[in-house]
Amino acid sequence: MNKQGIKISASPKIWAGARFCSLANAWTKSAGFTIIELLITLAILTTVSVFGGVGLFNYYSRQNLTSATDEIMAILRQARNSSITQENGDQWGVHFFNATTTRGLVQLFRGSNFSSSTMAFSQFLPTGVQFVNPASGDSLDVIFSKVTGYPNASTSIILSLATNSTASSTIVISTIGQVSKP
Repeated sequence: MNKQGIKISASPKIWAGARFCSLANAWTKSAGFTIIELLITLAILTTVSVFGGVGLFNYYSRQNLTSATDEIMAILRQARNSSITQENGDQWGVHFFNATTTRGLVQLFRGSNFSSSTMAFSQFLPTGVQFVNPASGDSLDVIFSKVTGYPNASTSIILSLATNSTASSTIVISTIGQVSKP
């Protein structure tokens, strides 16, 4: 009993210590994960990984399409510029071949028509990218005139993803030889 006559049953330090011991015992008794908690965590991680992987694959595929479009535009512009400057005294063109068994092929050539002997550069389309125009099994030649750089005909080259044909890119060659994306 204290001076005022109030009876204290336990000191605050003892009570706090007992409370701490009680929490510590509770903690050590549940210091693991249940199988349900592990399965839920695994399911969440799997779901996030799948969606992340699909998103990354789609991003990579679209980057391939963009890269292929830019490279083809550069090849077309090179052919036009080489024709205007009459590099090697000749006109230049680009041959597009949409093979049915392999990837599409783009070839820079010199002369008034395509021949493998006048080819200056050859490049396959990246994996997963395909031609829509020219159609499967067909080829298309775009030949630029000397001095003017005008093409033999205005046309469009259309590329798409093999897994998603709605993801496409178009290259337009105008009657005056401008190469652009609409």
